[in-house]
Amino acid sequence: MFKVVTIDNKKIPMKSNGYTGRLYARFFSKDFLKSIFELEKIDKDNITSDELSTLDELAYVLAKTANPKIGTFEEWLSQFDSPFSVTMASEQFIALLFDSTKGMVKKKKKTLQNQMKK
Repeated sequence: MFKVVTIDNKKIPMKSNGYTGRLYARFFSKDFLKSIFELEKIDKDNITSDELSTLDELAYVLAKTANPKIGTFEEWLSQFDSPFSVTMASEQFIALLFDSTKGMVKKKKKTLQNQMKK
């Protein structure tokens, strides 16, 4: 899936595909799916520094998937004016993440349950 997200009036291409999770694990040593599903718990009025970091990391990996030529994580973040620029645009790329994983887990779980009933 592909989407252009606006962060600080900059058009940032973002893409989620089969390679995105591997990039995330390689760059940040975290579980991609676990990080996505933890986004559902974020309270925007009381966001933690860990949650801010996760949003920045996920945005970077989506941008890196769309454009492998972008620089390092630190270089990419430094192009934005505020430390909260990515967070303020998070709804745009979170939708991309959820759309790319929609139904994936539930379908497999139901199939396994149905097989055990037989």
